[in-house]
Amino acid sequence: EPRQRILRTLRGPKLEMRDIVKEDEYAFKRIYEQLEKMDFNNFICSPLINGGCGLGKTTALVDDRIYKLFARKLGKERPQILVIESRSTTRDQLRQKNTNPNYHFFQFQMATNLDFNNYDIIIIDEAHSLFSDAEFAPRATAPLAEWLRKSLCFQIYITASDIEFIEFANKYFFN
Repeated sequence: EPRQRILRTLRGPKLEMRDIVKEDEYAFKRIYEQLEKMDFNNFICSPLINGGCGLGKTTALVDDRIYKLFARKLGKERPQILVIESRSTTRDQLRQKNTNPNYHFFQFQMATNLDFNNYDIIIIDEAHSLFSDAEFAPRATAPLAEWLRKSLCFQIYITASDIEFIEFANKYFFN
């Protein structure tokens, strides 16, 4: 499988930029293909994008080509995309890299103050941190999970810890 070949290359003694680009494009292609197959009007079936750290999952979802896919699938010219990050550093990096004004980047803590009705898609990066981040989880997981549960928009969850995320998600989203 191409992904395994790429990962072996990256774990070897030489890490070359072209290998990273191949991996980002591989992640982009896989994510694009899966999103293309999905019904964006089905709020019950939110995709969980799982993969190791640094594979390009978040980068793919803020790519202009994915934004065009979002617009087409939603039938909207300028859909509003909310990206919820666990860390301010990641949020700030994405804000600097992304020039599309229809993407909005917030940390988990700040997201609890937002009206989710203003967004067409919510992307939760490092979704496992929603439940396991020691600083954040005790204060805000339940209210954020409640908002996400009631939100009538398409949601995408990104994680590198799918088993951990699914265990906690079952507790917070389905009780």
